Amino acid sequence: MFKRLRDQGGFTLVELLVVVIILAVLAAMVIPQLRSSSQDAKLSALDTDLSAMRNSIELYYHQHNSIYPGVVNDHEGSNHTSTYDAFVKQLTFCSDV
Repeated sequence: MFKRLRDQGGFTLVELLVVVIILAVLAAMVIPQLRSSSQDAKLSALDTDLSAMRNSIELYYHQHNSIYPGVVNDHEGSNHTSTYDAFVKQLTFCSDV
C-alpha cells in the first residue's frame, strides 16, 4: 500500500516552494519597473497637455489684439468691469455670442 502512494507522479512540497519563491523574486524585480514606466507616461501626458495649453494661449493672444486671457484693460472707458466680465468679453471677441 505504501509503495503505491510513492509511485504516483506529482510535485513535492519543496519543489512547489522553490517555484513560488522564484516567482516572488521575479515579481519583486518587475513591479518597480512597471511603476516607474507608468510615472513616465503620466509625466509625458502632462508635458503634452501643458504644451497644448501654452499653444492655445499664444493663439488666443495673437487673435485678440495681443491681449492674454483674463487681462483687464483699464483704458477702454471709465467703468471698471470685473475680471470675469473682461475674460468673457475677450473670449467672445471674434464670435457671434
